[in-house]
Amino acid sequence: MSLGAGEEVRFYLNLLRNNWLGPKFDLLKIPGPPGYWGAGHIPYLMRPDYHVQALEWANKYGGICRFSLGGQHIVLVSDPALVQTLLGRGPGSLPRKCIGYQFFDLATNHLGRRSFFTTTDEEQWLLIRKGTAQAFSQANIRRYFTCALKHAQELADQVKITAATSRAGCVEMQEQVEMMLLDVFLEGLFEVDLRRVNSEDISHAMNTVLLEANERIKFPLRKMFVNLVSPRWSYKVWSAQHVLGGLYERIFNTMRARGVPPEDETVLWACLARLKDPATGQPLTKQQLLPEIGAFILAGFDTSSHTIAWCLFNIAAHPEVQRRIKSELSASGLLHAGQGNCVTPRQLSYEDLPRLPYLNAVIDETMRMYPVAATGSVRETTAPTQIGPYKVPEGIVVWPMIYALQNSTHNWEEPEKFKPERWLDNRDCAYATTSSSNGSSSPSGSSSSSSSSNSPFGSEAGSPRAGAADAAAGPAAGAGSAADARRARRFAPFSDGLKNCLGQALGIMEG
Repeated sequence: MSLGAGEEVRFYLNLLRNNWLGPKFDLLKIPGPPGYWGAGHIPYLMRPDYHVQALEWANKYGGICRFSLGGQHIVLVSDPALVQTLLGRGPGSLPRKCIGYQFFDLATNHLGRRSFFTTTDEEQWLLIRKGTAQAFSQANIRRYFTCALKHAQELADQVKITAATSRAGCVEMQEQVEMMLLDVFLEGLFEVDLRRVNSEDISHAMNTVLLEANERIKFPLRKMFVNLVSPRWSYKVWSAQHVLGGLYERIFNTMRARGVPPEDETVLWACLARLKDPATGQPLTKQQLLPEIGAFILAGFDTSSHTIAWCLFNIAAHPEVQRRIKSELSASGLLHAGQGNCVTPRQLSYEDLPRLPYLNAVIDETMRMYPVAATGSVRETTAPTQIGPYKVPEGIVVWPMIYALQNSTHNWEEPEKFKPERWLDNRDCAYATTSSSNGSSSPSGSSSSSSSSNSPFGSEAGSPRAGAADAAAGPAAGAGSAADARRARRFAPFSDGLKNCLGQALGIMEG
């Protein structure tokens, strides 16, 4: 269950008590920017791109730095080796998610329950994670590919028509891509009749509740005041939650009407329908399943759509990148090059995905610069904990920030520049080279490595697509070989460790 308002206030009061009155150990020795008395660094973070502010601090103060939200201390980590330790499963790991995750319950259900995405209940998380892993097997990713290709072609045709008839000749792609991927997820993974779904309404509702969730992350006690300060906005969020709740209930009712799925059916809805409550041995109830359905819809709709939109932005902003992609597609027979004697382009196949190295490099570079989980993977200490050379007390939020990991100057050369070629020049591009005791790593050079991957999702050893198939196999799975697993990654767009993204193979295919 999610925390009620009173419980949440008590929780934060306990956190503040621990931060103000409890032992500090080495906490105050961690470098960080000066803040305001009482407010800490909240004034600096009251901006839509607050992750950019956090990156500026990481660049200035190193791989481990500190700031605060009022009295709540936050340790920001961007050192690759330390990020890997914190998100892993061995000594020094922090498996407990920060309470800030609960704000995404706004998008997953309107019943006040926690999903496996936000819960701190390890049994609930493991039940859903293990029970749905088969839904993201390579066999099912191939199955979803057909659906994704159909909807992508429909979108491409629609864009052509809209661009031709629009007075400005422009198309707002973000919204179009969001609706396309929502259709892919509903039709491919839940096998829902799309004629009964208004994708545009669902897209707007999801964006509304995600906007509110992000505001509450910056100001955790916001929900106590927003009803008084902005009642119209509160009603809009409430209405959006019920639009989403209506979709989740429709999916649940459809699943139950189908009956018990056969054991060999491993599409997502079937995996969810077979789940049983460990306490009762009975199928999960409506109240238990709705948040899980919502969590998968949120993850599938929001993440891939933003990656595709940023890819299109980068391609449009770099004409040379456009030319190289066009050349690669033409050489593969997937694009009409414009000459009169050209044959008709053939249909894209699943097997083509790893055979387009430059396009894959463009996607990897986009995910590096603009990770959709930019602010994800936040953890909380439950006891005095060693964070690199510093010992910090219980109740401290530790933020292994993916955006800072992938964009900091101590991890990358010229991180602010869009350079797809870095993924072609350096086969180990995803891995850090060295890490110092104070939590700062050294940017890798461009020397090539002989390591390789036989993954169907690409040739780059360090790319997330190099191990996407294995990542779907279970909670402990990861990318690359056993030796790679021991190396610190400076590129982790799907997070890392035990609680990395379950659906990363699907996200890579959609991208």
